[in-house]
Amino acid sequence: MRRLLQYLLNGPLTRMADRLSAAPRKDIVFRSLSELYALSGDDKSSRMKVVEANLSDAKFIILSDQHKGDKSWGDDFKSCETNYLAALKYYNENNFNFIALGDTEELWKFRADKILPANEKALSAEAAFQPDRFFKTFGNHDLIWKNKLDVLFWLKKYFTMPLQVYEGMVIRLQTGTGYLNVFLTHGHQ
Repeated sequence: MRRLLQYLLNGPLTRMADRLSAAPRKDIVFRSLSELYALSGDDKSSRMKVVEANLSDAKFIILSDQHKGDKSWGDDFKSCETNYLAALKYYNENNFNFIALGDTEELWKFRADKILPANEKALSAEAAFQPDRFFKTFGNHDLIWKNKLDVLFWLKKYFTMPLQVYEGMVIRLQTGTGYLNVFLTHGHQ
């Protein structure tokens, strides 16, 4: 019965979602992003992380949209994993900061209890940047990480806790003449 309902509803629901998501109201998006950016001045905000760095020696790797799946035929990350692991190894050995900028896990198509065990190597490579050089934000496909209890329940096996997952980040780069703020978010607002 479930498969029949999925078959019947998949097309109409997908078309409706495409139509609605393809027409964001710019004023709402800009207001939401501006409100989030404003939190970068609040040291106590759990939604934003500010990382101070010097422009002359700052080293960051920013990756988003890995969409790690369960290693089945529908998993888009599966064919990229070898390159992903090699890249993370290189960046970790060269003391880069790693920012996972949302949609790192594909939780729209797969369940967390299937994804996480299937991607232990990738998660271990990410965790190797901890405690001071790993930053994680959530996106629309891994919105579950917005909830601290879900982070603790699902990710404690793979990461050192507490693992703060942010909605956005600012890299505050000190330049010769002042500061340059680089605002990062997955952009699903």
